[in-house]
Amino acid sequence: MRTRIYLLSAVVALSVLVGCGNKTAPGRASTSKASRDKAPVSKTSKPAKDNTAGKLPFTVPQSTPNINDLLTPKGLNTATAPVAGPKVAPVVPGKRPTAQQLLAAVRMRYATAKTVRINAVSSMLVTADGKTVGKVSSQRSVLTFKRPNMFAIRGGQQEMISNGKTLYTYVPKAKRFGKTQLDKKAEQQILRGLITGRMGVGSFGMIFGVDYQPAFSSMKLLNDAKVSGKDTYVLSLRLKKGVGIPSKVDAVQTLWIGKDDFAIYKNQVVSTERPIAPKGYKGKLPKLIRSTDTLIASKCEFNGKIPDSSFAFNPPSGAKPFENPMRDVVQNKPAPDFAFTWTDGSKKSLSDFRSRVVLLDLWGMPMCEKHLPVLQKVYNQYKDVQVISICLNTDAAKIKKYMSEKGLTFPVVFATEDMAKVLAGKYNLRTIPTVFIIDKAGIARSRFIGNTTQADISAKLDKVGA
Repeated sequence: MRTRIYLLSAVVALSVLVGCGNKTAPGRASTSKASRDKAPVSKTSKPAKDNTAGKLPFTVPQSTPNINDLLTPKGLNTATAPVAGPKVAPVVPGKRPTAQQLLAAVRMRYATAKTVRINAVSSMLVTADGKTVGKVSSQRSVLTFKRPNMFAIRGGQQEMISNGKTLYTYVPKAKRFGKTQLDKKAEQQILRGLITGRMGVGSFGMIFGVDYQPAFSSMKLLNDAKVSGKDTYVLSLRLKKGVGIPSKVDAVQTLWIGKDDFAIYKNQVVSTERPIAPKGYKGKLPKLIRSTDTLIASKCEFNGKIPDSSFAFNPPSGAKPFENPMRDVVQNKPAPDFAFTWTDGSKKSLSDFRSRVVLLDLWGMPMCEKHLPVLQKVYNQYKDVQVISICLNTDAAKIKKYMSEKGLTFPVVFATEDMAKVLAGKYNLRTIPTVFIIDKAGIARSRFIGNTTQADISAKLDKVGA
């Protein structure tokens, strides 16, 4: 029901980035020139309470990186969900279904519903060699959906409400809200992000008729159980590596499915990974990381009457629009310093590049695919400008392969958790790509949010004497 970020998750509110070129996070498709330096709309719900202990040089995947391959090639059909798929005999009343029949029945239940309302509580636990290193407290949320494209996700630290034409994002704790006008491309990005943001089967994927079967290497029925007062079938699904999950992760998803309505009343994913030390890391790594992600629905309602007013956003008393964080954080002030490992393996800090104009570029795939050729052209044009591009993806090998295939030669640094905290905090990073231009004295002079042009960046670089 929402996208989450853990551990390295301080990176940005939209970066559940586990792969390269397959994951689309919810958010705007691009940012126009007129909207640069305006506050971005935050795109991802953060955990209610994260008690992560210590700093760990690895991440726990929370998304299905290649599930986009299972979506409708020409985009999501919001008006009539695509429910065509493998031919499976329908469930026969009074007869125990097969695992394939049950999954198909669930898909049909959600994909043909005109309206959906789900009240749920979610939680998460991350352990390293049996010891708790991350814990998210139970968080209540309500998902409301009405075809063709209206939805509301309320509860927790961030809310998203869309009336089909405008997306509102509200952060209750800060009493701040953002507003984004939706075109077809932006809508598709947001919906795909909501679908792919959770590992394995999710409510939004089922609503839009995603055929998840290719994402599983096996499926079987377990003993029946009761959840939320409902008699349920229990379906165990092993996610296929490289499709349902990253290739180095093992994951099993279990669904508790109502016998009378084929709704998902409990959804749990248990994933395990044996972390590999990043280059240059000398500390001790745990042998096994286990993540248990659980969502329990107290209510699942289909085809109920939901008025359009349910998808209207009325700012609560005292709530204000997001302000320009550039003025509050770094504009015309020294760019906050942070350390990183440079391309030659040496330890560097941003301050080491004083006396040179610096282009600090923050990006991740796949949402920055169109931005990278622009960055390459700027890198080729300005030999005296120090380009420091920071990639927020966690799979460095895949990114390097992608860059090699595309002929991208600008220097790239991969974000660590410590860097992520600085970028998310002191730089108030919320949207990628984001570009900062820093003058020779180390003062941040300009910022671009979203896709921009070589000409626009060049104009700002020329202004600071590049």
